[in-house]
Amino acid sequence: DVNLFPDTDQLKPIIVDGQTVGFVWCEIRDNMGNPHPCCPRAIMKSVCKTGKDMGYHAEMFGELEFYLFDKHTGEPQDNAGYLSVAPMDKGGRFRHALSDALDEQGIEIRRIHHECGPGQNEVELEFADALVNADNQQKSIWIQHMIAEEMGLTCDFNPKPRLPIAGNGLHQHTILRDAEGRNMFSDGNAGISHVGKCYIQGLLKYARDITAVFAMNKQSFERLDPKHEAPLFIAWGLGNRSALVRVPVITRENQENTRIEFRAGDASGSPHLLCAMILAAGLQGIKEGEECGPSSSVNFGHLTDAEAAEYRLLPNTTEQCLEVLRTSTFVREVLGQPAVDFLIRHQESLRE
Repeated sequence: DVNLFPDTDQLKPIIVDGQTVGFVWCEIRDNMGNPHPCCPRAIMKSVCKTGKDMGYHAEMFGELEFYLFDKHTGEPQDNAGYLSVAPMDKGGRFRHALSDALDEQGIEIRRIHHECGPGQNEVELEFADALVNADNQQKSIWIQHMIAEEMGLTCDFNPKPRLPIAGNGLHQHTILRDAEGRNMFSDGNAGISHVGKCYIQGLLKYARDITAVFAMNKQSFERLDPKHEAPLFIAWGLGNRSALVRVPVITRENQENTRIEFRAGDASGSPHLLCAMILAAGLQGIKEGEECGPSSSVNFGHLTDAEAAEYRLLPNTTEQCLEVLRTSTFVREVLGQPAVDFLIRHQESLRE
């Protein structure tokens, strides 16, 4: 038996099927009150506590990409492109409804717009406490499905719903702050601090581990194509959108918002586990104290075979993810053996 313990601070009214009901996040616990070892939210809370014990408060935000398909024909809602507007862009009514619904839930939006693919859109949530950010992403996904249903649409978060058009990512951005609220990734001189460089190194070192946890769909591997700004090569770059880890260009005016972006993620698995692995990898990099190498300005979508051979790759098959899950000590330290066993069983089911 398991029990659900509500986080009453998160209780919000929400309309579902015309009825006002209460929405509240719950933790899964056993009969002794201990966190269930496979509860993604409990795992994320544990990683956040590790950060706090190190003196850091983590803030994160995610970019949810999704396609809107006609529920009856299965065709994309429109044939528009990046930042298109009406009449080509048919997603405006959906985005307005989503914006209103998220606002009612206290979820702030940074940007919301049409993306590159036909019928593809993106909602970029505002920075929040790292746990709240993961909650907000999962809640937004649920709300988006409900709005789409009401409008005769299907909201598809799969990593690569159709070939060869652009896939759906779930990029994650992180800032670490100290007790006084100072950005620990900024060196105060429009550059990246030692803490920031170590955090990047942690993401690079454990990038394969992160991928093995979030890639819960074979489409994940079809999406990871640098030609569509979906990274496969393990590298970082300042302002480089083709790199796995990106630091947006820093100026003296914006350095207090210095952030680190992990660009490989998608929504095929749990947003809580994706965020937990990213944050844990960065924190482990800080513990280990090794700084990342120089920033790369390479366009990873246009590498020669000889150039590509110089870089480590993310796992890009189910078998490669299984190998990581079976052998990674780091994944076990972050998630625990029961959660890893569950992920292994899921990956094995993808081979059937």
